[in-house]
Order: sequence, then C-alpha cells, then structure tokens
Amino acid sequence: MPDGHGLWKLAGFEEAFEQWLIRESPSADVSLAVAEWMLSRAEDPYEGARREPGFPDLWTARIRGTAEGRRTKFNMVLCTFRVLEPEHVVSCDNFATLGYPV
Repeated sequence: MPDGHGLWKLAGFEEAFEQWLIRESPSADVSLAVAEWMLSRAEDPYEGARREPGFPDLWTARIRGTAEGRRTKFNMVLCTFRVLEPEHVVSCDNFATLGYPV
C-alpha cells in the first residue's frame, strides 16, 4: 500500500536488471514483466513482497508474469531488495530466475 509520502527513490535496479539480462537471457515477455514490476516499486515497494526473517529491511518478491515452463522445468523471476524507510529508498540487491518450487 502506498505510504502517502510520494514516490520512493529506486537505487541499483537498472544495474541489477542489466546484469540479470546478461546472465539469464530471458524472453522479451519476461524481460518486460520484470521491467514493469521494477518501476512499480517506486509507488509501493511492499506490494506482493515478503520480509525476509531476521533482516529488518530485506524483502523478496516473486514477479508476476515471469512464470514459464512445463511440468518438468518451471521457472520464475525473484527479486531481493531493501526498503530503507528513513531515506524513502528502495535498493535492489539481485534479480534471479529460479526453478520451482521457490
């Protein structure tokens, strides 16, 4: 849910996205879904994400629209990021394509 303080500043997302593109070579549809999700963090970084236990500012999200595959091989893109509330910054740690179960 938006916090009423305006857009969050995004940090490190472009670099992490570019590295993920190089490393994983995802399809155009998956790349677009990740790019759209990435931009949506400026409005509400918490939407669809869960806090990682033991880390007060670390969050993980399964990115909708990135699930691909068949029964024997099924992948989805995840992102780990930090929500730095005092600075109103969302800082990307990493994008990764992981196989189910995630």
